[in-house]
Amino acid sequence: MKRYAILTINNLTKLQEQVLSYLPINIMVEETKSKDARVISYLHNTTDILNNVPLLKEYLSNFNLTHNDVLIGINVAQPYYKSPIHLDPLDFALYSINIPICHCENTFLHFYKSMVENEKANFGNSKNQLNFTRYSPKDCIHIETVNTSEPYILNMTTPHQFDNSNNNKPRYMLLCRVKRNSDKGVENFLI
Repeated sequence: MKRYAILTINNLTKLQEQVLSYLPINIMVEETKSKDARVISYLHNTTDILNNVPLLKEYLSNFNLTHNDVLIGINVAQPYYKSPIHLDPLDFALYSINIPICHCENTFLHFYKSMVENEKANFGNSKNQLNFTRYSPKDCIHIETVNTSEPYILNMTTPHQFDNSNNNKPRYMLLCRVKRNSDKGVENFLI
């Protein structure tokens, strides 16, 4: 199975505008600065998001996905930041539809093969904590790099690292985590 697949969104610019109107970047960037170098803020009211960003709702329907099938989040990466090599929590979702919103030019996702199982780590505060696996670069072999300026589906089962290290602006990416048992339409893009 492939690690990722590039997607086409015909109304991408309008979708990005709707997201920015509903979730202004300045608020997300300030929240990111106050917490850490990077934050994923999962937005728990997916129904409200899809009602306010109708082009996202329409696009996800192409995969037979509704508000019950996804959890939507925002990933803001600060300028010149590169994440640790990691696996996102796989207990909830194996796939993510990632949509660049702004400042995603010259940003990348690196994939790795790990030689060892590495440390479990926590990210976030006690109320909204995510458990993920962090990998040491010395235990990994780089296998591929992809540009993240286009929408894509990510198979989250491969260790990866997002890279905003060449960008002097915060990268703003919309993440649509596809719940397990709702992912058949998405999985077909990665075969």
